[in-house]
Amino acid sequence: MIKIPGFRSGKKWKKIIATIGYLFIALIVVGMFNGDDAKTTTAPVTKVDAAPVATPVVAETKTPEQIAQEKTDAELKVKQDAEDKVAAEAKEKTDTEAKVVADKAEAEATIAREAKAIENQKAASTTIPYKDLARNPDTHMYAKVK
Repeated sequence: MIKIPGFRSGKKWKKIIATIGYLFIALIVVGMFNGDDAKTTTAPVTKVDAAPVATPVVAETKTPEQIAQEKTDAELKVKQDAEDKVAAEAKEKTDTEAKVVADKAEAEATIAREAKAIENQKAASTTIPYKDLARNPDTHMYAKVK
């Protein structure tokens, strides 16, 4: 046991931690070989359909009021579908316009950021480091110092 890590120094607290670690590693190795294999199978459930029952066909006679009501319902449905289509087209147009405005604003913001970055680069290139100013103070009169 003298050459096993955790037992070499002879300290009691190191031996305890090493023992716990080795037991944990042993449990992991045993668990890998004795793992729960999910090989359980279940029989498929089959549905038994009942034989269809023949229903007598009854001829429906509709009154002229029912026929007129069905006709007006159909006309209202066609009208509602047309209105829904127009509303969907209008919504799509507004969404497209909003996207164009957002893209334009984003492009303008990007241009502004790039212009600011270029301006900062120009300002940084015209500034003089303090060490150069200390060496040649007369040549850098009234210049920006960083």
